[in-house]
Amino acid sequence: MELAERHPEVEFVAKDKESKKLRSSEFDQNGRAKRFHRSNFDLQLGLAATGAAMYVGVTVNGITGRNTERHPGGLIAFWWCAPVV
Repeated sequence: MELAERHPEVEFVAKDKESKKLRSSEFDQNGRAKRFHRSNFDLQLGLAATGAAMYVGVTVNGITGRNTERHPGGLIAFWWCAPVV
């Protein structure tokens, strides 16, 4: 979060969906959540040039634990998206 706050092209940074850390979940044999896969550290970034927002975060949803082209290392995946209008 600190890195994003100091980036010259980012106007604002806010934590997104912090309530996820309060939800209980069941875990599989690898310690991954069966539900609520998104991290409670997801961020909303406001872009300085346009004022548009984007969301970024980390997930283990769909990660196999194997090193693949789509998920190098096979441990986590970074994601980003624009809000749906």
